[in-house]
Amino acid sequence: MARAMAMAMCPATVPAMSAARSSSRRRLLIAMNSAVLVPTKSNSCKAAQTDEAFEAALKRAEQTLNEADTFFASGEYESAYEKYTELVRSSENVSIVLNERARFGRACALYEQGRDRQAVILLEDLVLRRQLGLDAEKAAALAVALYAMKRDEEAEDIYATATAIMPKLTKGYVPPRWGPRLLAAKDRFDRLL
Repeated sequence: MARAMAMAMCPATVPAMSAARSSSRRRLLIAMNSAVLVPTKSNSCKAAQTDEAFEAALKRAEQTLNEADTFFASGEYESAYEKYTELVRSSENVSIVLNERARFGRACALYEQGRDRQAVILLEDLVLRRQLGLDAEKAAALAVALYAMKRDEEAEDIYATATAIMPKLTKGYVPPRWGPRLLAAKDRFDRLL
C-alpha cells in the first residue's frame, strides 16, 4: 500500500495531461518573471517615477518636521501639534524614523498644552510599541509625565529602565526636544531620586 502511494506521488506516474499543465504553468511563470527582471523602457520609467515620488515625499516630510520643530521651539505648541499630526499621517509609508519622531513631538506638544492624559497615552504607545527598539529618552519622558500624574511606582520603574539604558538621563541632563513643562517635571522627579 505504501509503495502504491509513493508511486502515485512520483512525477513519472503523473498523467501526461497534468505534466502538460505544469509545464505550461512553469513557462508562464518564467515569462512573467522575465518581464519583471528584464529592464524595459516602461519598467525603468516606472521605477524612476517611484523613486522620484518617494524622494519628493521624504523631502516634504522633512520640511514638515522642521516646521513642527520651529513651532515647538517658539512655544507655539498647538501649531506644532498640528504639524506633527500632519507628519504622522503623511510619513507612515515614507520613513519610520520620521514617523516615530513626529509621534514623540506630538506627545510633547500635547504635554506642553496641559493635555497630560493624552500625552501619556501617546508616550505609552511609543514606549510600549517599541517599533525601533526602546528609546530611553522617550521612556524617560513617559516616566516623568507619569510621575507628574502621581503614578509614582510605574514612573520609577520606567525611569530606572531608561537610565539603565542611557545613564546620562539622570540629574543635570537636558533632553533635546523636551518643552519647559516636561523639563520642569523632570527637575522635580530628579530631586526626589
